[in-house]
Amino acid sequence: MIYSIAETIKNTIQGAYIEKRGGIVFPMLTESYSEDNKVIEKVFPVTRNPSVQTCNKSDYIDFIPNDKLRSLLYFELNSNKVVETTNYENKFNASITLVFWINHKLNYKYYNITTYLKDIIKKIPKTLNPFQDIYNIQIDIDTVKIRDKSIFNKYTYKEEHLQYMLYPFDFGSIDLNVEYTLNNCLEEIIHSTSIC
Repeated sequence: MIYSIAETIKNTIQGAYIEKRGGIVFPMLTESYSEDNKVIEKVFPVTRNPSVQTCNKSDYIDFIPNDKLRSLLYFELNSNKVVETTNYENKFNASITLVFWINHKLNYKYYNITTYLKDIIKKIPKTLNPFQDIYNIQIDIDTVKIRDKSIFNKYTYKEEHLQYMLYPFDFGSIDLNVEYTLNNCLEEIIHSTSIC
């Protein structure tokens, strides 16, 4: 449910400066070995690739900053709690974070990160029309962070990726509170065989 809401919000945020957009990401853990045979774990944000189902790593799209990208925009799920339940519906309160990273070298005009975040905030809807048995969708902006290293703390980027946190690169985040209601009268889920 909150994943569908984040996708809908993502689709409302358009702009020539936004190159790669994603819904809610999750941390992917990969392991490799150093020259002295020690395990090196790396954690980075990925989202499901809706157009591929090969049951391997190509099923995922990474959201790692690099100098070939103009920008990245994605969401992280902080919480998604039921706050009230009746026979007919569940009311939820969710917290998601919109993360935005930009490469000033590849954008046509240079703007301060604050200018980009203001533009994104203007495009975030305060409400959404009902869809997929989800209704009463309210979106409030909570906290805005600019160049706060905690935005990427949950990931262990390689050393070369850390350079993308310094000028001419820039980043920020916007915390959103999302309230919504889910109809309990859902159709039965039919299980099909796995494609993998």
